[in-house]
Amino acid sequence: MTRREEWHVTVAGDPIKWHAVCGLLNIKPLYIELNTFQRQLMCAAPFNPCERIMQMGIPITRVKHEVESLLPGEVALYWECHLKFNGPFQHGIFGSSRDLYRADRWYLTHRQETEFDHSVVDDLAAAVTFHTTHPTLAWHHHPSILAGFEYEACVLDSNPELDSEWL
Repeated sequence: MTRREEWHVTVAGDPIKWHAVCGLLNIKPLYIELNTFQRQLMCAAPFNPCERIMQMGIPITRVKHEVESLLPGEVALYWECHLKFNGPFQHGIFGSSRDLYRADRWYLTHRQETEFDHSVVDDLAAAVTFHTTHPTLAWHHHPSILAGFEYEACVLDSNPELDSEWL
């Protein structure tokens, strides 16, 4: 059985050059703006691209490995739920972020040390229903709409302090 896994590598550099590098490496470029207005250049890849990134002389500031399920003996550092929205981004919502490379898509992230159970999932769904109809998420009468969600376990995080002010 194959499980979905994703590597997020955060780098220092120029957003335009990074987008081009990701194209050369065949990985998804991300330029994340957090609700704190901080920005992070990173990628998403189904394989570990670190060696190839370092060969190109790009400084790496963080490596995360996320999986949809744990293998026997594997331990999660923490679990995350990412709610995906289409619509105007709202900086004021704790745990929100957007990818500056993709217009009109933003995310709401919840992180915890234990695996999500059904009550947490139900609570998140109820919160999403409230927030997506709440006037603070409407901009010129164009509300944000829930477009999907993702649950994952983080099994490697080389710099967890990078998120300390955001989540």
